[in-house]
Amino acid sequence: MIQKFNAMKRMLIIMSALALVMCTKAEPVKSQTEYSEQERPEAVQIRVMSSNIRSGQSDAGIQLWSYRKFAYMNMLSDTQPDLIGLQECKEEKVQTLSVASEYGFWRVPTYDGSVPNVTDDQLPPLVIMYRKSKFDLLDKGVFYYNETDPAIPCHNPCGASGWQVRGSVWVKLRLKENGRILYFFDTHYTHDPEEIIDPETGKKHYNIEERRRASVIAVEQMERIVTEKDAAVFLVGDLNCSLADGATRNGPRSLEPLTEYMWSAREDAHSYDGGISFNGFTEYKNGKLGNIDYIFYRGAEALDFVTVNSPDYGVTYISDHYPVMCGFLL
Repeated sequence: MIQKFNAMKRMLIIMSALALVMCTKAEPVKSQTEYSEQERPEAVQIRVMSSNIRSGQSDAGIQLWSYRKFAYMNMLSDTQPDLIGLQECKEEKVQTLSVASEYGFWRVPTYDGSVPNVTDDQLPPLVIMYRKSKFDLLDKGVFYYNETDPAIPCHNPCGASGWQVRGSVWVKLRLKENGRILYFFDTHYTHDPEEIIDPETGKKHYNIEERRRASVIAVEQMERIVTEKDAAVFLVGDLNCSLADGATRNGPRSLEPLTEYMWSAREDAHSYDGGISFNGFTEYKNGKLGNIDYIFYRGAEALDFVTVNSPDYGVTYISDHYPVMCGFLL
């Protein structure tokens, strides 16, 4: 009798455990890769940077690239990033950066003109720099935030703010030291132009849903492009909203597709210096709402997230955004 009771008890425990597993929502497979002490010597550290380099058409004074470019190059020499995603990086800036011969470059290619009303000047000025001594380039590409066909540039709906086409450039790389495969995506989401008024509320329109749709397309394209299950994946860029802003720009909603697929290094790295990435060429006063520049990742271990805001490179502001950088183990 006692044996029968114990058998029934064990069966109830097993059934309860199975029911709990079946009812528990699965966590997306985006977890950090933690390395044991035995694996640690094989792991390779890399430093990843995102930087909106500023491309203002009416810049003057301290905003001019001619005033900032030497300080920017000093910053690169000091911080030594291995992978850089640049936004607003137009031709004159590419020419300056190209003297850094240790890097390979990839950017949005010249468009063939097959889509009416889209010109090269309207394509996203996104540039990836990768350290050639660290990586082998295996593949590269571009996609646009076009819900009909991401291969074709378009102004709307995910471009949202007027003439600028939005999208992402990407590279597939192999770490020379240990053979790990990684994918690196660089993007820039639409901003909130002052002139757009919501006809229903009469208030300023915020491109919350447009940014969310861009996030959806970005995740769809990453899932399509990344073919290796154990590859590391990074997405960096100026996303023009903050995870700390759940009200005005509603960053948590706009970026939810990304945060379900990847980790945000600022929030999940082992350490974060507390810096704010946006400055606007002045002392930004809205705290964490200015954290609109991101490094998202999966399949790696995030170490130290830093905001590169030193005034010691020759000018106070090397851009209206401070670069953000994080070390990773792969």
